[in-house]
Amino acid sequence: MQESVLYGRPLDWSILCPGRLVDDPSDAPGTGKITASLIHGEEDLKEALTEAERQAAIQLLPGSHDGRVERLCCSRDNVAETLVAMLGAQNTVGKSVTLVDGVVPVADALAAL
Repeated sequence: MQESVLYGRPLDWSILCPGRLVDDPSDAPGTGKITASLIHGEEDLKEALTEAERQAAIQLLPGSHDGRVERLCCSRDNVAETLVAMLGAQNTVGKSVTLVDGVVPVADALAAL
């Protein structure tokens, strides 16, 4: 792995790749429960999820040709909570993490990576 440097200083980096972002209704904020994975690509991640994880993450959204399509989604609240948690999670440094809504609390999901 090539060392990352910014202005001559080492740089720790992490990349967060959320699923389709959805707005949280004001009366129902994010759940604080996610699925965090090192698997990239929506179809590959769908195949790796348990049934409970799929149910938490999938929403039917408008698709092409007036149809509905299942998409892996993530609430904006869960993305924000995960970003803050990643700042203190050393095990996410140097990784690209895929995030969707799920069934595991944020801290536990990140610790499992």
